Amino acid sequence: MSFLINPHRFAVPSFPVVESVTGQSFPSNATSFNVDLPASVVGDLLLLHLAVLDSGTITGPEGWTNVRSPSSVNIFTAKIANGTEGGTSATINKTSTSTTAASQIIRVSNWSGNLADIENVASSTLTNTAIFNPPNLAPSYGAGATLWIAACWAQFAGRPITTYPDDTINQNAQNDGSADSRCEVACATRELNASSWDPTAFAASGTQNFAIAYTFAIKAAS
Repeated sequence: MSFLINPHRFAVPSFPVVESVTGQSFPSNATSFNVDLPASVVGDLLLLHLAVLDSGTITGPEGWTNVRSPSSVNIFTAKIANGTEGGTSATINKTSTSTTAASQIIRVSNWSGNLADIENVASSTLTNTAIFNPPNLAPSYGAGATLWIAACWAQFAGRPITTYPDDTINQNAQNDGSADSRCEVACATRELNASSWDPTAFAASGTQNFAIAYTFAIKAAS
């Protein structure tokens, strides 16, 4: 498991604040994944991304809201924290073949508190490339003190992320922990008061068979 804490979190914020990014590997083949949850404060946003190596129908944890329709290999799901999450887990299930997986949870404070304010866009499926470029996103609420998140998953070739989008912090990657690390998720964030953001690309150390990149916008508290 990897754990990253934002060193700027004690500043008086106007933007949403990334309190932590927590990664977890699932190196043993399974169809159910218990994702450990970070300690949280009432009202924090917990944004969970999990990707699997072998496809199936993926369902999110009870009480969580999917912020994108799950694909056959990944899910983005979110919860408004009630403050009791620390030391517990959220279970994600999939059908079909048992598989390895990797996950990240981004914990955010000072956000709008409305899951409908989490807007996002995805690239097409990228094949046989080491470059994963998140698309431009222009959220419906327009310009504001927005937390932008670039994210991606990649699989099959075991090539670690070596480059993150420009001007980002909280750069974090997590693989599945298997012998050849064939499944990986990654993220990076940016605070920017703008009506849109078009991130530069993630890059891996070599060609991956499949990947998708995403851009998210999270609105600040009013």
